[in-house]
Amino acid sequence: MLLPYKPRDCIIHCIGASSTDNFPEETIDNTLQPVDHASYWSSGGHEDPDAPESLTYRLSSDLCMIHEVRVQPFQAFFQTGNPIYASKAVRIRMGHSKLPPGEESFVTDENENRKAIADENYVWTYTSPEFPMLPENVLQTFKLPRPVLCIGGVVKIELLGRIQKQASDHKYYICVCHTLGNQETLAADQSPS
Repeated sequence: MLLPYKPRDCIIHCIGASSTDNFPEETIDNTLQPVDHASYWSSGGHEDPDAPESLTYRLSSDLCMIHEVRVQPFQAFFQTGNPIYASKAVRIRMGHSKLPPGEESFVTDENENRKAIADENYVWTYTSPEFPMLPENVLQTFKLPRPVLCIGGVVKIELLGRIQKQASDHKYYICVCHTLGNQETLAADQSPS
């Protein structure tokens, strides 16, 4: 007997972030950990509130059927007013690397693999619509219009626009504490018949 579809997280590695404020304390690797209010990724600061950021990940397989991505913006409880560093919107891209096998590395140094995440190194076969992100400290679900087969095992989460300035330098930041890429898998009923 088959049970209903059950979502399962399929993001397994971080490829890189478009920027990072303080490495390694605020690295993209922190976004794969279970929600922890002390662990997060932070973009570099920017004076332009429309400046985008991106987080690029390797999926568990070169073939994944993705139906939603979840992102939780970070709330800085250690700053006055407990600001939430959400983006204005989220867009999801899926595709594959053009780099030869073995040359796609994962985050290892202070530059957070910015060369490896350059768009010219990828073929993006799917781009989602833009989804508004709420300035709330919750894991937010961005459900795709229909499930998408990601061939190549790479997902890029684009964080579009900034809403929160940091009081210490008056620059806009985006911070994320957790991400999930959900694929649906069939679960077999293991109960005895």
